Amino acid sequence: MALTGAIATMGFRRADLSRYYIRQALRLDRQIVRTPLFWKALGINLLPGLSQSLLSRRFKINSQDQAQAQQVEKSLAAIK
Repeated sequence: MALTGAIATMGFRRADLSRYYIRQALRLDRQIVRTPLFWKALGINLLPGLSQSLLSRRFKINSQDQAQAQQVEKSLAAIK
């Protein structure tokens, strides 16, 4: 689940959060490196600029979606 989250967060231009999800997946299960999804998520993180724009287009994320994601992020930060 963390690896699919890593790919989705790249679509929202959050490379830092994507790397965090990959690290958590590795911490929880070292055997994850045997899965193709791990290598896909890692490859996407190696080229963040290109990956972010491609995933944004593929997921059809527009500026309104980006703004809503930032509002949620700010709200969650205020709760902490």
